[in-house]
Amino acid sequence: MTAGTAAKSRHLEFNALAMMVTTASTSVLGIAFWAAAARFYTPAEVGRASATLSTATMLAAFASLNLGNVYARFLPGAGPRSRQFVMAGYGVTVVAAVLLGTGFLLLGPTTQMLVTPSDHVLFPVLVVVLTIFLLQDFVLVALRAAAWVTVENVAFAVVKLALLAFLAGATVSNGVVVAWGAPAALAVGVIAPILYFRMLPNRQPLAGGTGGQPPGRGELGRFFAAEYATGVAANIVPVLLPLIVLTRLGPEANAYYAVPWMISTALNLLVWNVASSFLVEASHDERATGALIRRALRLSCAVGVGGSIAVIISAPWVLSVLGGAYAAEGTAVLQFMAAAAPFTVIITTYTTLARIRRRMAQVVVVQLATAAIVISLAFLLVDGLGITGMGVAYLAGEALVTAFVLVPLVRGYRHVSPVQRS
Repeated sequence: MTAGTAAKSRHLEFNALAMMVTTASTSVLGIAFWAAAARFYTPAEVGRASATLSTATMLAAFASLNLGNVYARFLPGAGPRSRQFVMAGYGVTVVAAVLLGTGFLLLGPTTQMLVTPSDHVLFPVLVVVLTIFLLQDFVLVALRAAAWVTVENVAFAVVKLALLAFLAGATVSNGVVVAWGAPAALAVGVIAPILYFRMLPNRQPLAGGTGGQPPGRGELGRFFAAEYATGVAANIVPVLLPLIVLTRLGPEANAYYAVPWMISTALNLLVWNVASSFLVEASHDERATGALIRRALRLSCAVGVGGSIAVIISAPWVLSVLGGAYAAEGTAVLQFMAAAAPFTVIITTYTTLARIRRRMAQVVVVQLATAAIVISLAFLLVDGLGITGMGVAYLAGEALVTAFVLVPLVRGYRHVSPVQRS
């Protein structure tokens, strides 16, 4: 594929749109899931389940070692080595998931989260399932098969909602967590064989060697180490914020915080959908980076700014679906977090361009700075502002980091040749 052909390809918009449909659909169904949970279970039970699922999800993100970005950057050019490349990553991440899940049982604040012996036994299993569930979506996106991600995730959201309603009438212990974990395990069982036997074997190298073929072991190891550090920094925020709320304010406050965080995360995922598609397409042909970044920025700004305004305006109404207390307690924190989305567009574009150019030190510094600012402010503000302090901390962190990366991003864009930007 020539640079001109790559620049005119609509894979970026198609894959980004497919992922955005996935994010939007699963977010709406996710709100329905938590609305149903709020009707069927007490706030304390919802708070415990939310803390369990958010912790398991974040441990899965840690266990994934940020390999999703490694796959997005290098799987497009892996050719015949694709299956070996993916399976090696799966093996390492499963071991990491077992270690992290078990370690959290031994050392983490589990008293208010896991209340029965079965909760303790199944928690590491849940972390393993969610790790593979997360990674396989990245693999599908890197293979330009984002439509599969849409089908998988929408089916997962529908099944977990139906299972929640069934379990509510069956008096199953911790039914909210079971309703989430069982469909995720089913999705892994369906998609993994499709990847292994159908999509990954017999892939051909990219024509001309212009894409993101895996480099030598030394460079790949350095890239992976940087991505791992970036992943730790990026995921520490969603791990610690709910734990801060849970331990300082209690499980009911965490129930009111959980849905605003979920909606804010969905908005950020819409922005990330564009960045991920941009990374994959540039990895297919780096010569098209200049043309692709312009399209990616245009789409990201439409999503980030438009989504931010929409969420800020609709926040009270959306949260009222769960009940008056959820709207009263969660509206402000949701609005503050949504206001950060335009800043997220700038930061995400900057780090994606750095990944394409393999300048991973820039990515690590940005993520470490963001995490340090948000977490520090959260600890300072939680006692005085309650869960609203989490939103203020998040907005401040994104805004401050944007102030540092905006000028380098503009300079980096200007250094792309005019031909590539046309």
